[in-house]
Amino acid sequence: MRIRLTAVLVICAWLLSIHVGRASQPAVTASGAWIAEPAAGATTALGYLEIHNPTMYDVYVVGVTSDVASVIELRQGGSSGEAKVVKELTVAAFGSLTLEPGGAHMLLKELKRPLEAGDAVELTVKTDGGVSLKVTAGVR
Repeated sequence: MRIRLTAVLVICAWLLSIHVGRASQPAVTASGAWIAEPAAGATTALGYLEIHNPTMYDVYVVGVTSDVASVIELRQGGSSGEAKVVKELTVAAFGSLTLEPGGAHMLLKELKRPLEAGDAVELTVKTDGGVSLKVTAGVR
């Protein structure tokens, strides 16, 4: 009986350590978001940001939404005309992903209002794990 009780206590301690380890893991964050000011009358704009992943698992960005655009595409590659639409962007474990001109970026399509330098745009970045990261992008 004593051995069984010891085994149960060891298993409970192990399960508790797993739960505490997951609960205290740092969160994925988004920062430094900005949108390139589109030309007057344009219906698209390019957006950029940085996503930090301090976790031990890769994170996949699977979408971005905003109230200023009907569609936001994730793209990989050069300018918006040369870039390929991708279904996801990988943020490596213990790493970060920078969406920047000439590389991975967002294409905001079907803008619902004109964007001008100084405007602030709310973006919601969605991951494959169901996490939504809210970030404010300045138009510049």
